[in-house]
Amino acid sequence: MRNGRPARPEPQPLGRALEDLVMRRRWGGRLDGARIFDIWDEVAGEEIAGHATPVRLHGGVLVVRAEDAGWATQLRYFVGELQGRANSLLGPDTVRSIEIVVG
Repeated sequence: MRNGRPARPEPQPLGRALEDLVMRRRWGGRLDGARIFDIWDEVAGEEIAGHATPVRLHGGVLVVRAEDAGWATQLRYFVGELQGRANSLLGPDTVRSIEIVVG
């Protein structure tokens, strides 16, 4: 305490303050999961990415929306490969399963 007031923390760089906030709030997993939208083309490849998009990644479950039933069927053949690529870019076990939806 200084002059009867509680001491203020020392100023720190904004990046470090944000990292500390993310760690304290345990948002790291969610933020890592949000990266799927940025790297989707790399995960899926250009052709698949043109017909399917990630909807959400929550709790290790990646939901992917295919534009029609035909592409949903195609995607189901590549689920293991997509999961492997996603995990290699996002970190091990970030994607534990993939659900394909149509629409």
